[in-house]
Amino acid sequence: MDLLADQEPGKGGEIQLTDAMARSLEREAMYAVVVDPLSGYDTGTPSGWMATNALMAASDPRFADEFWAAIDERGGLGR
Repeated sequence: MDLLADQEPGKGGEIQLTDAMARSLEREAMYAVVVDPLSGYDTGTPSGWMATNALMAASDPRFADEFWAAIDERGGLGR
């Protein structure tokens, strides 16, 4: 993350992680893994992050009962 320390602001005047990642390619190789959205989780957007947390809580036996109780306590799920 040394590259972020001197990264110039990008779009919207914000430090862009992707700009620093592009700069890192000057120093080292970068690899990526393509994840099937049906077998992985995308937390790159607020809605994806929320959906991932809900899906994980609902499907994990350690948290499922308390998760659904909290949902029911607030009126259940509706659309």
